[in-house]
Amino acid sequence: LLDTLSDDKRAMVVAVEIEQMTIPEAAEALAIPATTAQTRLRSGRRELAQAVARLKAPNRWRVP
Repeated sequence: LLDTLSDDKRAMVVAVEIEQMTIPEAAEALAIPATTAQTRLRSGRRELAQAVARLKAPNRWRVP
């Protein structure tokens, strides 16, 4: 699912969610402003949540 994100959003999501960096640390590591980092992270999280929902959607209608 990470591959569905743009490189910029994926970098932020990986830095914060997987590498456990703070937003300021990730922003510094990626040489971007903190506000840009926050925007990319928020957008990346939203897109990942939507991708997960799409994967789960077909399973809602399966007969057990």
